[in-house]
Amino acid sequence: MRLRHRTFSPLLLAALAVVLLVQTGVTRGQVKHYNPPRQAPEFNLPGLDGQKHALSDYRGRVLVLSAWASWCMPCREELPEFARARDELAGRYPEAVFMTVNLGETGARARSWMNKAGLDLPVLLATTKFMEKYGLMVVPSILVFDRDGRLAVLRSGWTPGMDLAEELSRDLTSLGKRAAR
Repeated sequence: MRLRHRTFSPLLLAALAVVLLVQTGVTRGQVKHYNPPRQAPEFNLPGLDGQKHALSDYRGRVLVLSAWASWCMPCREELPEFARARDELAGRYPEAVFMTVNLGETGARARSWMNKAGLDLPVLLATTKFMEKYGLMVVPSILVFDRDGRLAVLRSGWTPGMDLAEELSRDLTSLGKRAAR
């Protein structure tokens, strides 16, 4: 009996590695604080609310976006914490707007998942080009834009047990101190 060896293309192996990294959250817990904040490319995305949402619409406010997909297991843990953080921080940071960006799925699928999860968060719909545009390497990722629409913080991945409200509170406080200078 003769054994056959299969060879796999390096591209296929690399793609598999990326999928495994995203699914297992190996890249979790990475935070980039941009000081000064980076100019961010404009986006114009449809929302489940039927409206178009552009980054420039939120000038004068701090925009906090959570990028996610329903197939992403760490996203399923992060989104309820994101909703809790929004609820906890809304009174202390009235200038902050919390929204989510679903990556690469239909509005029906995103709405269905949010309903099943019992979450009431605004959802914008984007293709995976959004990830490329903003340099996202993993989902979930949280992007924090300052009042001028510049990217101030990028949180990549999810760490189970992390107090997201506390982490975002630090980010928002830091932005407030920068604006006061």
